[in-house]
Amino acid sequence: MSDNGREMVTHPKQSARPTAWVCPPDDWIEINVDGSFVEQTGEAGVGVIARNNKGDVIFSAWRVLFRCTYAVEAEACACVEGFRLAAEWACQRPIIVESDCARVVEAMRKKKDSSSLSFIFKEALEHAQLLETWRVEKVKRECNFVAHNLAQLARRNRHIAVWLRQAPACVLDLIKDDCNSRSV
Repeated sequence: MSDNGREMVTHPKQSARPTAWVCPPDDWIEINVDGSFVEQTGEAGVGVIARNNKGDVIFSAWRVLFRCTYAVEAEACACVEGFRLAAEWACQRPIIVESDCARVVEAMRKKKDSSSLSFIFKEALEHAQLLETWRVEKVKRECNFVAHNLAQLARRNRHIAVWLRQAPACVLDLIKDDCNSRSV
């Protein structure tokens, strides 16, 4: 239990992470987040997909980022977006936020950061404090493919959107593939 009465669940590091999306435990919501960044142009976007233990979409979102400096910044902004949307739309259920960026996962687990991204991590933690129970997990890129495609959609279309209980057509087959290959 943390100082503010909210619970952050921690888990030991797993040596063999899965290579496909794995559904969350019963009554939990799993939120995959990803950032997309093109160094040559500075174009960036974030993608977020939230699903329950049956694989049903709770929400999907993507956001273009203007003035992004590097890839880890896009990944950190994706984490903020995931926690912000969870606080608004997850109905106070326990949350697992998954990222394929080790730097983001480490900063969120430690709940502090002294880099130039500290203000972004602080914002993510402020949103996380609105949740009863949450944890952050590192996943392989193969487990984060839907969020990755949503981040690319945001970057390419320079667009922002949040959809409740659905996802755009461009990722529906990916979601279906995730659910067909998942471990239950």
